[in-house]
Amino acid sequence: AGAPELQDYDNYITLLRVVKEEFAAESPTSPLLLMATVGVMRHVVDAAYNVPEMNNHLDLINLMTYDLHGHWETSTGCNPNLYATSEDASRTATGGQPAYPLSVSWAVDRWIELGASPAKLTLGVATYGRGWKLATASQAGYGAPAIGASAPAISTRQAGLMAYYEITELVQSGRAVRSYDADRQCPYVV
Repeated sequence: AGAPELQDYDNYITLLRVVKEEFAAESPTSPLLLMATVGVMRHVVDAAYNVPEMNNHLDLINLMTYDLHGHWETSTGCNPNLYATSEDASRTATGGQPAYPLSVSWAVDRWIELGASPAKLTLGVATYGRGWKLATASQAGYGAPAIGASAPAISTRQAGLMAYYEITELVQSGRAVRSYDADRQCPYVV
């Protein structure tokens, strides 16, 4: 039997296999595609996913390459940064977890390293931004000290979250300045 988590780990593969078989039985010449949307944080991937077996049954694996950083952290970041710097790895070393360079690039490489076929990987893209309240207005930019979520926006009405069009309006009105972090390959506004 085993712990429920271990049963879920194995049962998920069984579910994927059965669904894939049913798709093939329903339409042998043109079966439906089977896709899963999966997390990319190291502690989630290592504990929850049997990547080689998932790869055997899935047609596409959509990596949730968004919400890599947000107001739950004590310093600012990019919702998804394409790359990470050596400074960034220290942000991931929490709760006894080893440090790693969390980024879109790292997530893709990690899934491939664990057995996912590159041809099956797709990237989830956020059409929104994550926001922080700066601890000190004079310290802004990537990695600046923060004390919680930014104020709720007019449309999204959720602290720490703004829709793309809300961010665009802030920049166009001059109430925010767009910047670009070349090392991490990500835009942000202050």
